[in-house]
Amino acid sequence: MADLYELIERMQVTLASSSNPAKEQLRELHGELTDQIRRTNKRLRECDSLMAKGLRTEAIQLAEQEPPLLDVVAILDFPELAEWNDFVAELGLTVAPELQIEIAADLNRAYSDDGPLKVHLKKFRISSLSRAPLKTRIALLRKIAEVDSGNPIWESDLRSYEAVRQRQIMEQFQIASRNQNFGELREIAKELHGKWLSPPQKKFIQRVDQEVRSLQQTAAGKRLAELAEELQDAYGEKDVNWAAEVQIEWEKVVKNCGESDSARKFLNQVRPVLNWLSEQKKRSDDESRFGNAVERLQRSIDSGHDLPELIRRFAIAAGFVGFELPDDVHDAYECAVSNHGRRRMMRLIIIASSVAAVTVITAIVFVVWKLLK
Repeated sequence: MADLYELIERMQVTLASSSNPAKEQLRELHGELTDQIRRTNKRLRECDSLMAKGLRTEAIQLAEQEPPLLDVVAILDFPELAEWNDFVAELGLTVAPELQIEIAADLNRAYSDDGPLKVHLKKFRISSLSRAPLKTRIALLRKIAEVDSGNPIWESDLRSYEAVRQRQIMEQFQIASRNQNFGELREIAKELHGKWLSPPQKKFIQRVDQEVRSLQQTAAGKRLAELAEELQDAYGEKDVNWAAEVQIEWEKVVKNCGESDSARKFLNQVRPVLNWLSEQKKRSDDESRFGNAVERLQRSIDSGHDLPELIRRFAIAAGFVGFELPDDVHDAYECAVSNHGRRRMMRLIIIASSVAAVTVITAIVFVVWKLLK
């Protein structure tokens, strides 16, 4: 690397010099530059060939050999390279070959992509040495294949691992099914529906799904029996809050049971409780709406709203079946209506008095006018 830096520096000094160098010296410098570029291009093409085959890690290892390839490219791609080629061309020398910068750029991107790959490879090696479950190693291998998608080796390895894992799953299914292990069967079903390069047989997946649904319905049926008993206890104690909490879980479990016989049996058993709970909820909602209507009526009275608005709000509050207005609100409403009546009567009297006064004055004026005439 030191020799390469020295070569570029000598060329830069030559270009900056006001005197022409000896042609032999110039030919020596240019020959050395040409040789360096050709060797560098050869290494770049070798790396490019490896990357084209998906062997990115191998390409990086080749580029890392001394001197580091990308460092050499950076030195040779010095700013005065074009000027140097023009200079030697004027003196009758062949210009230096063009650096394969595009390959260098691809190699640089490979370095960036190789970082996550190294992390996954390290984890995979550790999991293999520690004999981690095949399921864990397959998950890591899938990540490696995704990061290093151009390398066909990972896909080949992954298919081999998947084949072994599928045989393991079949054995695990037999044991879990025999033991009625719902949790284990559910995990197996989840894995089977995951991402595979070589998917498991559809008939086997359907068989596992059916077994999971069957055990799910059985477990849900047992839970429904417990919840039905809780609902009846809550009904016996007239505890609406307790019953409402149990009903939430009841509805979730019923979904898991589907249209099973046990679901229909327990639904008929607790139907009176659910109807009672529905009535209690409706009663509670009506109480809330009635309270809001009474509150709006009271605000209307306090604010002195006009009579039509007052009557409208009273009609709404009084229209709730099974509820009666509080006596104080009813009395306040009647008082407000009465006040509206008195104020209206006073306005009519004032208007009548005004009309009468005008009539009398008009009559007097008429009489006086007659006398004067």
